[in-house]
Amino acid sequence: MPHRRRHIVTIAMLVVALLLGPLGTAVAQAPTDAAPHDAIAGALDWLRTQQAADGSFGGSVATTLEAALAIAAAGEDPSSWQTADGRPISDYLLAEAGQYAVDAASAGKAVTGLTAIGLDPRDANGIDLVARLQSHGDGEGVFGDTALAQSWAILGLAATQSAIPEGAASALIALQQEDGGWEGSPGWGTDSNTSALAIQALVAAGTPSTHPALTKAKEYLRAQCAPAGGFVYSSAWGDAADANSTAYGILGLLALGEDPAAAEWTQSGQAPWDALRAFQLTEGALEWQTGEGANLLATAQAVPALARATLPIVAAPQPTTLLSGQAIADTLVGRRAGAQTLYRLTHPGGGREVTVEVSTPAAHPLMLVGFGFNVYAADGQRIGGGSVQATSPQHVLRFAAVGDAGATWTVQVYNYVEGTPVPYTITATGMEVTPEGAPSDAAADEAASDAAAPAEEPADQPEPEEERTLEDEVVGTLVGERGGAYYRYELAVAEGEALTVRLRFSPDDPVTAAGLGFTIYTPSGRAVSAATTGVPGERVAHIAAATAGTYIVQVHNYISGVTMDYTLSR
Repeated sequence: MPHRRRHIVTIAMLVVALLLGPLGTAVAQAPTDAAPHDAIAGALDWLRTQQAADGSFGGSVATTLEAALAIAAAGEDPSSWQTADGRPISDYLLAEAGQYAVDAASAGKAVTGLTAIGLDPRDANGIDLVARLQSHGDGEGVFGDTALAQSWAILGLAATQSAIPEGAASALIALQQEDGGWEGSPGWGTDSNTSALAIQALVAAGTPSTHPALTKAKEYLRAQCAPAGGFVYSSAWGDAADANSTAYGILGLLALGEDPAAAEWTQSGQAPWDALRAFQLTEGALEWQTGEGANLLATAQAVPALARATLPIVAAPQPTTLLSGQAIADTLVGRRAGAQTLYRLTHPGGGREVTVEVSTPAAHPLMLVGFGFNVYAADGQRIGGGSVQATSPQHVLRFAAVGDAGATWTVQVYNYVEGTPVPYTITATGMEVTPEGAPSDAAADEAASDAAAPAEEPADQPEPEEERTLEDEVVGTLVGERGGAYYRYELAVAEGEALTVRLRFSPDDPVTAAGLGFTIYTPSGRAVSAATTGVPGERVAHIAAATAGTYIVQVHNYISGVTMDYTLSR
């Protein structure tokens, strides 16, 4: 059996049951063992073996989109998903999505899948798939005469934070059948898969779980519970569960705020989670039903359910570059399914030891069970994670490794403590000296800058009318966009000057503040990210002894629709 990587999902559930939300409030977790996370790791390992050289899975866009949703749900880096000599999954989807998206259902699914792995569906090889999706609507919220069309249209719009027409949810509710379920197409009869998809779409559209339609849908799902555990496709067709229906059933319950491990969803002593894992084979793949053998679609669709990731799935943040000795301060608000912030650094090799350290204020030990960091190699293999070095006056986690060859590391800081913000500072050291034969400082700076995101300047972002000069202090307003909104300022810096740039802004809360800030770009292209100061609404970046030249200060706002008022000073 191949070695299984430990991904974002490998926090031992043996202890996650002890996690606290707001301190003192127990958070329901299910299941309370490590098995689901091992199941996800195994499924991902097997999925990697199924990717073709062209980047696809199963040779179809539809199945590749399911794989994309699995990758996103597990918090994987999509750029690492390609064969040794092949194309990444992103290249395949961008090239083929335009031909696939021919109606509201396929367009909505394409938009949802592309967005989940951080691609822009408004520019899929020059095609605006969001506009195409919207073109299938009648202006009053109706996107088709099937539940699949209506559900995927809503999910696609929700994924891109596009306006969902007021009548969209009502149109989907109108397609609900007498038994509380939805059918994929008129005359097909209701099924659990389509019904769970519709439930997620209605919740994404803002329909409260107490709405009569969703109450009725919950009872429909109850009727689809298999006697031996899990969910059937349709109780009208038999009582044997299958992996796909069980996965969709779990997602439907999660969207409704239900706990799939609760007694009311357990049959014959087996909760839906257990039933889903029972379909997994030793190689990591899941089979549709017992004895059917490894199934690509069943494996891909199982991962979001095991990861508790309902649709639409939000893309994981892109890594921010860690420079040697640079301390970056941030706050990560926990989620039950896991919140994460990613960083990337370049190990110089040459037998040097690189150390990553994350420190937080001393906190309740139970809370810190769910906070920590992992380190991954460029191929997605987990190298290690932070081990406790101190608990007072700060909680310090550290990882160090010696490398003979240069390498790229991705550091994943995670927080599974639902609703609890954890402030932390991350620092990496040991990359200062460039060994013989390694890239020059300028080349390393350029590579590090290319890896940085979201601070890195997207190539397709519209340029502002002009770059402004930062002489002393400027006041501005910047309305956020999902792909990033920016203002850029030039400043002239003398040789050896100690440069400090400060940004004061509002609003400042744990949700919006993560998408607001600024970055300094040196003449060589190196990105210096701003850090928090402990003062609400303030970021500062400092260069102790600057090289003479023209520097660019880029203010950014990644929170769509949120207006940032700011003062930038030198």
